[in-house]
Amino acid sequence: MEPIIKFDKVSMVYGLGKSNEVKALNNISGQIEKEEYIIFFGPSGCGKSTLLYVIAGLEKPTSGSLIVNGHNLRNISQKELINFYQSTLGFVFQAYYLIPSLTVKENILLPYLFSGKKVKEVEDRADFLMKRFNIDQLRDKKPMQLSGGQQQRVAIARALIQNPPIILADEPVGNLDSVNAEIVLNLLDELHEKDKKTIIQVTHNPKDLERATHIFYMKDGQIIKEARNIKKKPAQVLSNQPMSSMATKASNLAISDIERLTQIYPHLTEKELQVKLIANYLLNSVNMETQQVIESIIKRYLAKELDENNLFHLLDKPIEQGGAGLYVQKAREFSDKIIELSKQSLDIEQKEEGFEVNIEKEKVVGLRQQLLDGVKAHLSFEQINRIDQAIAQRINNTFSKKKLEQALDLSFKKGGAGLDKRTAKKLTNKVEMILINKTLTGLK
Repeated sequence: MEPIIKFDKVSMVYGLGKSNEVKALNNISGQIEKEEYIIFFGPSGCGKSTLLYVIAGLEKPTSGSLIVNGHNLRNISQKELINFYQSTLGFVFQAYYLIPSLTVKENILLPYLFSGKKVKEVEDRADFLMKRFNIDQLRDKKPMQLSGGQQQRVAIARALIQNPPIILADEPVGNLDSVNAEIVLNLLDELHEKDKKTIIQVTHNPKDLERATHIFYMKDGQIIKEARNIKKKPAQVLSNQPMSSMATKASNLAISDIERLTQIYPHLTEKELQVKLIANYLLNSVNMETQQVIESIIKRYLAKELDENNLFHLLDKPIEQGGAGLYVQKAREFSDKIIELSKQSLDIEQKEEGFEVNIEKEKVVGLRQQLLDGVKAHLSFEQINRIDQAIAQRINNTFSKKKLEQALDLSFKKGGAGLDKRTAKKLTNKVEMILINKTLTGLK
């Protein structure tokens, strides 16, 4: 049987032939059998998202061949590409991307609204999916009335409305708490095992690995190892290591502190998030009373009410004297880590002035935060504001894809966001993936 996806010697090079040339994918080969549950796993910047975009047809590889469900994506026309999206792929995103003005049922039916097909023909399927995912009672509610887990179940139903054979899931539980994450991942398991869908999930969480039948471990644009889970089917090749051993080794792959932490408290306000990002890293072994004191101290440090010396002394000071009551060694360790993480964090506070595009700022900011996940550059308030402006222009269709990329790549002095070319292209392609699924606007 032919594999549903086959990539052979695929490379993706940004800035080809220039001094800043970057190989996002470097001569990688592999294949995915029909009905497998695939995970692309590795640290941010390793190429896993780029490989997902290549499989989705959003990136044309610089070299190599790529066949997806019988479609040669190196030589596909734009018309054929649209049909490919509609018939072959379903997308599940970390940030859901439901249209706030539409009901649950209307959001699920959204792909058909743009396909030219009669919506009535699939209303029964929408009803079936809502009942299956336990969101039938929510059919007339708007997304803002739903929890994060409910929104993601709506997004999965939308991805399935045209019954595609392949589901692409890009960090699908990154915005969810542990309970809802488990529900969503169990749904993906069910789609794989009962519906025989081919699932391709991008993640940097080693806990997800046990769900996969086939794992591609990635680093520096290359597949450094493949492994198969002998406990799940299909399993054409047996791994030399048990899954628990693979997961243990996978957890040692380098993931930066801030990348781990940004998955934990996605629904807090920006200032609360910054505090929690740091506090969560430090407080696993600390009682609740001490946690609250330390979080208060972190807030004061981030607000510049404390300098580095005062930060240390308050952590070391006894609780009855208003401190955290840590031992000297632990206080120094916590102090150093708080300082390190506060510098490592992106500038998440935003300037409100100058946002003139007619689209909800909250939606654009949420989209931008998702797009910047894994971007290691330190961005100024002004740069982030210009990124928001450019994204809003693209959503409103006043920017083309090319113009968006140019605005992100253009130097800051010339009015652009001042990103490097590779990051600008990566962000642009993420925006296009969202717009292809027609979940933010009616762009054609």
